[in-house]
Amino acid sequence: MPEFKTEPYITDSHHHLSHQDFSSDIEEVIGRAREAGVEILIEGGGEVALPYYLKNCLSDPYLRNMYFCAGLHPHDAMNFSDSILDKLRSLATHKRFAGVGECGLDYHYDNSPRDVQKRVFRKHIELASELKKPLAIHARKSYRDVFGILEDEGVPEAGVLFHCFSGGDEDLARILEMDGYISIGGVLTFPNAVRTREVISSVPRERLLIETDAPYLAPQNVRGKRNEPSYIRYVADELANLWGLPVEDVYFITTYNARVFFNIDIDHGGDIVYKLGDRLYLNVTNRCTNRCSFCIRNFRDGLGGYYLKLRVEPTPDEVIKAIGIPGEYEEIVFCGYGEPLIRYDLVREVARYIKERGGRVRVNTNGIARLYHGVDAIEYVSNYVDVFSISLNATNGEEYNRICRPLYKGAYKEVLKSIERAKSLNKEVRVSFVESSGADLTGAADMAEALGVSVRFR
Repeated sequence: MPEFKTEPYITDSHHHLSHQDFSSDIEEVIGRAREAGVEILIEGGGEVALPYYLKNCLSDPYLRNMYFCAGLHPHDAMNFSDSILDKLRSLATHKRFAGVGECGLDYHYDNSPRDVQKRVFRKHIELASELKKPLAIHARKSYRDVFGILEDEGVPEAGVLFHCFSGGDEDLARILEMDGYISIGGVLTFPNAVRTREVISSVPRERLLIETDAPYLAPQNVRGKRNEPSYIRYVADELANLWGLPVEDVYFITTYNARVFFNIDIDHGGDIVYKLGDRLYLNVTNRCTNRCSFCIRNFRDGLGGYYLKLRVEPTPDEVIKAIGIPGEYEEIVFCGYGEPLIRYDLVREVARYIKERGGRVRVNTNGIARLYHGVDAIEYVSNYVDVFSISLNATNGEEYNRICRPLYKGAYKEVLKSIERAKSLNKEVRVSFVESSGADLTGAADMAEALGVSVRFR
């Protein structure tokens, strides 16, 4: 049986393809990135002079989904002037401009005097606030002063990203307190980066991006070579190991985070809503905690004429816009080609929108999302849900493991717990079984009755 491949987009959230090291073969480098699945490329800036990159890359319609930040790296802070500031404002009018930076403080090399670095960093914070754009920060052995300046100036409304994060637990806590984001690159793969991996493993998934910082900091697998965006897969592989997730999930998560932070609009690659009869179904993720042998996504790319393989996950606002008027449908169902409660925060926000406008909400779930992210998603979304339809599919754990192939141990017990949790919230609960799954469903109806829920055979 073929494995379902979502082929999600990968994002390199910080590189320097404008660097002279790429001047002779940038087209080939971008080509290798595309072949590796790296769809979104964000130039990290740090240099005001980006003429080649802007003219030959960002202006070519074929070279899609390429964006840039602009700022002055702390190494070059001595070169800052009012004319530089005017140049940054001019660059900010470009349609591919994503943010201000990289800027900040570097106390490792101290290529510019620290008082100059601080003054120039403040100017970048002011500019990001003025432009209402996110700020990409370079901090090396300087976190205390960076935090102090951010407190003085105020964190820009559009947020901050600490690129190539090298801090500790306390630094991470301070960044999360300001709703900041973290980005990590090839350092994560280095054998001696044990402490870095420990810190990164504690970063909330919704706050982490991945990067290459090319041409610098090549991953361990290609150490000694010039780094380039195609190598970001090595970073993603290491992060997948830390998180205990399929690497495709890392692509989905980190690309979504990059889109949100940099406010990037991009085609999802598939339909995020689909109408069947009088019901509207919401396709919010292709990620799933099971690999069911009978799942339709193993055999088809969609249903009812809709293409449901996503390459990028939608934001809540995008889903809400696609819904239109909730009252036009008998029911709106979170379903799609993955487990919707993996995205419990989106489900709650969108479900609330639907309920506040008189709609009826059903969530189709396999009941084990809590094992994925540690959140009791059923309770979290319950205030805005009318019906939980939980896929049980088997009458015992052995059969369940055989046909559903869960990623986590104890999945079947978790499904049963989810049924009880949903019932305790006074919600309508039903369980479902797939008749063509190959499971022995003798006694399935009796089991549903004993659980005190309705049953549906599909």
